[in-house]
Amino acid sequence: MASLSTGVGGGNPPNLISTETQRKRDRFLLLLVDRASFYLQPEIISIYLPLTLGQRRSLSRSGRLFRETGMAHLLAISGIQIAMIYGMLYLMIRKLFGFQGKFLEWVHFNYLIQVLVLVVLWGYLFLLNWPVPAFRATCMISILVLGYSLGQIQVPIYSLGLTSFIFLLSKPV
Repeated sequence: MASLSTGVGGGNPPNLISTETQRKRDRFLLLLVDRASFYLQPEIISIYLPLTLGQRRSLSRSGRLFRETGMAHLLAISGIQIAMIYGMLYLMIRKLFGFQGKFLEWVHFNYLIQVLVLVVLWGYLFLLNWPVPAFRATCMISILVLGYSLGQIQVPIYSLGLTSFIFLLSKPV
């Protein structure tokens, strides 16, 4: 029915994903890569795909240059990119719904936007196949948003500690 993927240390969090779901995700990812390849030049693709979809296989000269010089880690999906994506999506959705004054007056408007952005982030993480730095950043943001929605004072170092504890529980080795 479902296959068990590898743990967090292996690149994926422990979860049950059916092979059909994996196939659909892979087909969608291939569609996105094909669309980008159709519209962008190979030199741009070698930077665009690692920054957006975590695809590092590049045959272009600039892609090889990044690997040979050891700068390929700059093109990895990291926590700062997840935080920037969260911030940009939050501001865009807030501005989009802000044109109608009724939404701005609603008490739970910020919570709704934050939850909507978190759902998009978790979907993006699923599409990327759970890279560890992005997974850690998304967990931290989720903990911060949960604490904020419960009215707790948030200290980011505590959410980092809780995220580390979650990682330790999921794969102690």
